[in-house]
Amino acid sequence: MIDARREVLSPELSLRAEKLRDCLAKLPPDQPASLNRYYTEEEPVETIALREGRTVDAIYKLLQRSRRVLLDCVERGMRTEATTA
Repeated sequence: MIDARREVLSPELSLRAEKLRDCLAKLPPDQPASLNRYYTEEEPVETIALREGRTVDAIYKLLQRSRRVLLDCVERGMRTEATTA
């Protein structure tokens, strides 16, 4: 049952991943680096703040804004894809 569901969702997930890569490329240069440190390298926010010379609150806000921008961008890309398909 899970495998069948995965097979059904696989094309959409692949498209979402593609849109996310496109959207990441559109972010200002400092945002992808911070996102990468937090999500890929799993650095604590405090470490990122020290490395970037910002406050912890500023990093939390940057991550929050970046997530919102990426979500909106991916959703917009998915809607565009749906209307052209």
